[in-house]
Amino acid sequence: MEGRHLVTIDVEGVEAVLAERENCVIVEMGHIFKTKHAIPRDFLHEQDDGILHATVAKQVVSDSPKVDVDEFDRDAIRRHYGLDVEFDPN
Repeated sequence: MEGRHLVTIDVEGVEAVLAERENCVIVEMGHIFKTKHAIPRDFLHEQDDGILHATVAKQVVSDSPKVDVDEFDRDAIRRHYGLDVEFDPN
């Protein structure tokens, strides 16, 4: 998975997949000021072209919490993407 290219739903390229940790893929974004962000595997699909395709927009990824490759809050990442959120019927 490392070194692969990822494309978001709005066809914006993310520079590189750095690693896969805790059912998330860590990507590096930016040109000058690089940041690392995690995307849950729930939003990623591998295509025949060898590229990972994300079903979220690049802005959603860049707005997610910044992470370290070896350590990050998986629950905070999943909440950012709307996963594992407690349901409040009121």
